[in-house]
Amino acid sequence: MLSQLQQSSGALALLGAATIYALFSVLTRELSLMYGDQFQIVARYSVAFLIAFGIQIWFSKSFSVPRDKIPNAIALAVSASVVVLLMTLSVLNTKIANSVFLLYAGSITSSFVIGSLWLKEVVTINKVVAFILVAFGLSMFAESITSLNFGILAGLGAGITVGINNGIRKSLKGVDRNTLLLCQYGLGSLLMVGITLVIGGDIIREVSTLGILVTIFYGFLLIGLGNLLLYGFQHFDVNVGSIILATEILIAAAFGFLFFSELPNTKEMIGGIFIFCAAVVSVLNVEWLQKIRMQ
Repeated sequence: MLSQLQQSSGALALLGAATIYALFSVLTRELSLMYGDQFQIVARYSVAFLIAFGIQIWFSKSFSVPRDKIPNAIALAVSASVVVLLMTLSVLNTKIANSVFLLYAGSITSSFVIGSLWLKEVVTINKVVAFILVAFGLSMFAESITSLNFGILAGLGAGITVGINNGIRKSLKGVDRNTLLLCQYGLGSLLMVGITLVIGGDIIREVSTLGILVTIFYGFLLIGLGNLLLYGFQHFDVNVGSIILATEILIAAAFGFLFFSELPNTKEMIGGIFIFCAAVVSVLNVEWLQKIRMQ
């Protein structure tokens, strides 16, 4: 059983990850000026891989993954790459708020199913209440689904894959996080190169100093994000943890307005507020239940 301190630190890690995720939407659009849609992922992942490799060498860590965990590590790399590709395409083809909404519409649903059926996590009252609040909040975005354009479909597909990805992270508890990041970004880079060669499209559009700096910054953020997600989901429940990540909807909407003047409509704002409230309530419920158990 995880201690209250571990639960709290896991929740904070996931909240930090939500902020980085929201920032990625802004950085992705900036990188699209320099790279092709698929190749920008190769650039981001390559920088992250070099950083992770340097960390591994600096601390003289081994590069081993337990034999029974290798399939899970490969699955993590593939699923994470699919999420990034679909979300990149979604952000570039629709409003940031809509992309993030659909991401969580799929991820919360799939995480609830995976956490309950595969990981055998107990379905408690606080999970159900939080899930209902999120569902009500997401219903405010129902009109966005009816358009079913490419950006909308890509965002929804990314969300479903995120739920699978989070379940895999939970199963890799105990494996060195930096080694997993090496696998994720190394294999992910190769996968994205293959996809770029098959699909085609631009590789480099226009080289710029800002684009290079953003690429490097993105790589460092990926390392931080990977560690936050791995730590967060290894020390917090998958179902409720996914709801905490849903606060990205509020943060991303704010970034969209600040950088691109994308103002959410009334329904989108109400839905985001309900999702944020669900995240707060879910954490408070966890702490409350921990206090009850301690008495």
